[in-house]
Amino acid sequence: GEYSQLGNLNKLEAEMEKHGFFRCNNCYLVNLAQVTENDGNNIRVGNVEITLSRRRRKDFLVALNSYFGRLS
Repeated sequence: GEYSQLGNLNKLEAEMEKHGFFRCNNCYLVNLAQVTENDGNNIRVGNVEITLSRRRRKDFLVALNSYFGRLS
């Protein structure tokens, strides 16, 4: 689902990181388990395409690979 919350995204990011969430740009935290596609510039979560910021791209890919590596 999609959740909205008012407040500081930095604080929420710190809380949710341990639950498999990652901040892919200035506006979104995504559940890594729900990422179905990644073309390098965008990711798909369900039917939603979200832009992956250039600044966060490398760290996102590391986090995604690490997450899926733990599952195997």
